Amino acid sequence: MAIRDDLVASAVQFLQDPSVASSSVENRISFLRSKNLTQEEIDPPAPLRRDWRDWFIMATVVGGVSYGIYSLGKRYVMPLVAPPTPEKLEQDKKSIEEQFERSFALVEQLAKDTEELKSAEKERTERLDKAIGDLESVMSDLKSANRRREDDAQRVRDEIQALKDAIPKALSNQKEMAEKRLREINGELTSLKTLVSQRMTANTTSSPSTTVNPLRTPATPTPPATTMPAATGNTLGSSSTSAGESAAAGSSSTPTTEAPKATPARTTGLTNGKPAGKASIPAWQMALSNQNDDASGSKDNQAASSS
Repeated sequence: MAIRDDLVASAVQFLQDPSVASSSVENRISFLRSKNLTQEEIDPPAPLRRDWRDWFIMATVVGGVSYGIYSLGKRYVMPLVAPPTPEKLEQDKKSIEEQFERSFALVEQLAKDTEELKSAEKERTERLDKAIGDLESVMSDLKSANRRREDDAQRVRDEIQALKDAIPKALSNQKEMAEKRLREINGELTSLKTLVSQRMTANTTSSPSTTVNPLRTPATPTPPATTMPAATGNTLGSSSTSAGESAAAGSSSTPTTEAPKATPARTTGLTNGKPAGKASIPAWQMALSNQNDDASGSKDNQAASSS
């Protein structure tokens, strides 16, 4: 019986449905039988029969693959497995000898280059040692010079610091000395002013009633005795000179008196710049006291004669 292709095609399409494909084989066969399909149409198709062309193609492919494997083995595997021929050995020997000759030449060249490098390295090492020695000497000189400079700078700083510390003290001492001298000069000027005023007062009171005695030398009027403060030679010398000038100015106001003069002993004591060892009444003060006594005696005599 011939196979009905249209029924087989519809049955194949129906069996490809997912719901039908998940059912068992017996259900699918029973379903196909219910569709009036014969057993021949239900059974799977028989395998195709091979003809001579299939065998020829298979033989050609197998022969090509075999020839390729043989060529590869002969070209790459046989040289590794088969023993070398004498010609090949001779050729390898020559190539090895040439390589040895080149290697020996390279070794000799390397030896020469090594010797040259050794000599150059030795010279460079000597130059470097010399340069390092010079550098060390220069560094030592620089260090010593730097150390000396630091010492000098430290000494200068110490001296400057000492000067900074000494200058205020010296200025303070100088200021104190100047103030002391000014106080002494001020005291001397005050005493001289007092003496001059007393002398002028005494001269004013005694000039109307005093008569000149030609047989007696007029006494030199001197200021009253006052104690002078001790000072340095220059300060006292200048003070004495100022006192003398002031006294001279005061005495020039009266025609009958003379300016007081410093005795040589006082001048010497003042110009030497040394303080007196023991306080004593100066000679000019003694003369002034004598003059005052004489003036008072003459006043008494005049009063007695007038009475």
